[in-house]
Amino acid sequence: MAKPILDRAEVGIDFPEKFYHGTFGKSSRFDVRRENDGVAITLDRGESEKRHVEFHIHYFLLEDILSSLTDELKDTDSIPREHRKKLLNAARKISDALG
Repeated sequence: MAKPILDRAEVGIDFPEKFYHGTFGKSSRFDVRRENDGVAITLDRGESEKRHVEFHIHYFLLEDILSSLTDELKDTDSIPREHRKKLLNAARKISDALG
């Protein structure tokens, strides 16, 4: 079931002779699905310029991304307090889900 995007996402894809850029704002939706070898993330924009992006991330890459993210988040003073709280809550939910 797709959920509304409460903030904003931007996607850029750079091919040798083409560049695609799309934004997904508050009127857009997202979905995350667990699959056998990773997770699939979908972004949908149903406005005048319809857009659909889906990508699949294998678990080892997801672990690498999350580990790298922890290094980037060590300086939490640069992250607004309301965002830090929500990120911490999400990290706790992941930890609980994985047991």
